[in-house]
Amino acid sequence: MVSDGPWMAGKQVFLRNGFELVAEADRFELVAFRLGEGPAPRFRDISENLSRYQGLNLVYSNQCPMLPKSVDALVEMAAARGLELKVHVIDSPKAAQRAPSHYGVFNLVWNGRLLADHYVSGGRFKNILKNELADAAT
Repeated sequence: MVSDGPWMAGKQVFLRNGFELVAEADRFELVAFRLGEGPAPRFRDISENLSRYQGLNLVYSNQCPMLPKSVDALVEMAAARGLELKVHVIDSPKAAQRAPSHYGVFNLVWNGRLLADHYVSGGRFKNILKNELADAAT
């Protein structure tokens, strides 16, 4: 899986090395190196997944060793604003299939809407909360 967005490799290095583009979903592209006949890999349909996450949710995997510490800080920042940040760890294939985004490393969701599909800093999180709370009040 590749993307031109943050925290992801771009597709060009793969295409130059014999991979081919086989699927697209949102800002992500799936590249594969075909070894023989058979169906190409594909993205799962996750269109129903976002609605499962009501309130403020953080869905992440332990791919990066820094995330648990960052998650604790985000939980505290949310609590300081009177919000509960519900934390869901992707720790199994089934949990990954329920993720709100194809990029299952870090997903921030507010009432079924994906706010970020990649790691956000504490400062960025504060801005997101400020903007979302302002939108929720109107």
